[in-house]
Amino acid sequence: MGEYDGGTTAVIAYVRRHVTPKMLWATIGVLVSTLVGVLYVSITWIVTMQSDVKSFKDWQTEAKKSIADTQQNVAKLQTDQAVTESMVRGMDAEVKRQGGKWDRVEEVADSPPHARRRH
Repeated sequence: MGEYDGGTTAVIAYVRRHVTPKMLWATIGVLVSTLVGVLYVSITWIVTMQSDVKSFKDWQTEAKKSIADTQQNVAKLQTDQAVTESMVRGMDAEVKRQGGKWDRVEEVADSPPHARRRH
């Protein structure tokens, strides 16, 4: 450390000779102004980020609710589809039953002794 003592002393002596109190206070003022500006920007950024996070959380809550509503609607549609398919199957079975009944009626009508006369 001994070899740097002379250099450090020389720098301090140079600063004392060339830097006036007015320059020192101006430099301190610029540094304080810069620090205040950086703090202002930082605080503004933090507040904005908090607001954005809150907005995102609100949006996320709404999205989750919307997804839940959509899932309920899908479940209802699937239930309605199953009911409709069951009804269609029942109607199809009834149509086949009725068709079979009328086929038997026609067979009986076409067989003797009830066969139609052909002219």
